[in-house]
Amino acid sequence: MRQTIPTYIDNFQLLQKKCRWKMNKKTKMIIASIYAMNRQHFHINHFIEIADTIKKEAGFFSPLKGETRYMIAATLDVNFAEPIDAVSLLFKSYKDLIQAKFKRGSYTYIAAAILLTSHNEEENKMAWISQAKQMYDQMQKGHRFLTSHEDYPLAVLLASKDNKEVMERAETFYQLLNKNGFRKGNNLQCTSHILALEKEHDVDTLVHQVIHVFDAFRRVRFKQKPMYYPIMGMLALLPPESFQIEDIVKTYKSLKKVKDFKWEKDLNIILAASFFMKEELSISALTETTLFTTLEAILQVQQAVMISTVAAATISSSGASD
Repeated sequence: MRQTIPTYIDNFQLLQKKCRWKMNKKTKMIIASIYAMNRQHFHINHFIEIADTIKKEAGFFSPLKGETRYMIAATLDVNFAEPIDAVSLLFKSYKDLIQAKFKRGSYTYIAAAILLTSHNEEENKMAWISQAKQMYDQMQKGHRFLTSHEDYPLAVLLASKDNKEVMERAETFYQLLNKNGFRKGNNLQCTSHILALEKEHDVDTLVHQVIHVFDAFRRVRFKQKPMYYPIMGMLALLPPESFQIEDIVKTYKSLKKVKDFKWEKDLNIILAASFFMKEELSISALTETTLFTTLEAILQVQQAVMISTVAAATISSSGASD
């Protein structure tokens, strides 16, 4: 992580200089982390051009007039050689999701960006949208009062031909983790679905590994807040010998020393763990395994969770929907 952290800080400082009043601090932190974790150079003027293009094409009352467009611009920038050309495809994917009965709003735009970066071929995309809607409906059926529009990005990422099997496995994780001290709620539901993606290990083994991570957080005096559950689930999927809580603590402390990040404890912890996860994926023998593909997908889930969480805090009051 020697290079990732300085790059992340440099990216943030660029955003502070060029976009100080355009977005809040958490949004800047997430955008800076997206470029750092994807190891892509941050050309800020090009990034602003992408965001402005999104704003120009958005409807008058669209949530993309607000901060969400910056996070989506970053997502497009790190995934496409010509991200400005991808903007029209973003709105097309959004319309496809609406046609499939997803509700209009910010989370559907985030889901559209995820869909675009992973399933852009038309035939494949439409099949995936159908599976994503089935996944969301099944999530809502199982946990009616937990599942909301915030889960659209998760449903798009986790959808598969084996939706029923994934849902059953996720529900088993949900109940077992709740019995072991995890609080019921949307964060636990997200964590359960993350774990359900990994099929090489049995449920009891993975539950044991999540509890191990949970206890490690407590040992280093990180509170076991529900918002940390998804990142705990990610870390639990690493080989046990690869998980080093001390490395995460070291990164967290280095972030905390940065004046702009000092009071952002929750996001600092989540990003420190995400940086650790990305580093492990780049240097370990996992690259030759099917688990690597799963963990890369799950890291994308975590980014979507972060984007959705910040989006909820910054745009829900606007009432924008188109």
